[in-house]
Amino acid sequence: MRKKIFTLFIMLFLVGMFAYHSFEKWSWIDSLYFSVTTLTTIGYGDLYPTNDVSKMFTIFYVIGGISLVLYALSSIQRDLINIEERVEDVVKKNIRRKSRKNQDN
Repeated sequence: MRKKIFTLFIMLFLVGMFAYHSFEKWSWIDSLYFSVTTLTTIGYGDLYPTNDVSKMFTIFYVIGGISLVLYALSSIQRDLINIEERVEDVVKKNIRRKSRKNQDN
């Protein structure tokens, strides 16, 4: 699942990078920078779409992209909660095992 999420992030940022490089004639790094700051909702405002095509692309990129980013982040959160629960179970089992060992002695 993590590999899919990572691939999703990479693909999403690459799509934005190629689109803005084509539509706005920005450098590759500026295009990637704008894609990342836009989808993470940071949006410094130092770069912004200046023509109708890139503005329309941005509307759909933001709606779809932020949704996908939120989905990916919720999946990561779910994974972390599952890991935490497994660690907690292991710790509890170890405590019970040590407690039984101490009672037997």
